[in-house]
Amino acid sequence: EQSKELLAEVESAVPVSSSETVPITQMSTVPPLKKGFILKEGHLIKSWKNRFFVLENGVMTYYESSIDKPPYGAGKKGEMSLKDTTAIVDKNIITITYNGDGASREGKSKLTLEIRYPTEKEEWLQAINSHIAYCSTAAAK
Repeated sequence: EQSKELLAEVESAVPVSSSETVPITQMSTVPPLKKGFILKEGHLIKSWKNRFFVLENGVMTYYESSIDKPPYGAGKKGEMSLKDTTAIVDKNIITITYNGDGASREGKSKLTLEIRYPTEKEEWLQAINSHIAYCSTAAAK
C-alpha cells in the first residue's frame, strides 16, 4: 500500500517528453533505499565508469564496488544531496542538477547517469524523484 502512495506521489515527476519534467509533489515519508550499478559520466574526464549507487535519505552516494551490508558500497567515490535538485531525462541519460545558490553546498552539483534499459531507467527516475520530493518536504519543516 505504501508503494502505491509513493507511486502516486512520484508519477507527477515522470517526464512528459524526453527533456521536459513536471512538478514534484512533496512527500512526508522516507522513500525506500535504492541501490545498483549505473554508468556515470566523469566530471573532469568525460568517460563513463560503472559505479555502484546507493540512494538513501535523499543522498546519492556512489562507490567503486558493492558489499552486502550498510553502507552497501566500498571505495566511496562521491555523493550528492538531492535537496534543491532536478532530474531531467533525455533518452538513456538522467541528469541530476543542483539548482540552489551553492553557498552551503557539499558534494557534487551535477550527476550524469546512463541507464540503457527502459524499465531500470524508470525505476531509478521514480526513486530519484521521490527522494527529491522527500528532501523538499524535509527542508520545509
